[in-house]
Amino acid sequence: MSMDLSNIQQVVIALRQHLEPVERADQLRDALEGQRPNARQAAVLIGLFEQEGEATVIFIRRASTLRSHSGEIAFPPRQHAAFA
Repeated sequence: MSMDLSNIQQVVIALRQHLEPVERADQLRDALEGQRPNARQAAVLIGLFEQEGEATVIFIRRASTLRSHSGEIAFPPRQHAAFA
C-alpha cells in the first residue's frame, strides 16, 4: 500500500483500517492476558496532529545528562496514571 504521509486524511484512514476499535479493548486485553499472564499492562498515546497540511507526530529528544536512554528520540513523558 502506497500512502502519502503528508496527507493527514490518508494517514487517519490508514490508522482506522489497521487499528482495533476502542470498543474491543477489554476483549483484546483478556485474550493477551491468556497468552502472556505475566506481562504488565502498558499503553502508548501517540500525539498525531496536522501542521501545515501534513501529518505530524510529537517526539522529544531526551536530555543528554540522563543516566539511561540519554539523547534518544522518544514520545513525550506522561504523568503517572492508573489504568483501569
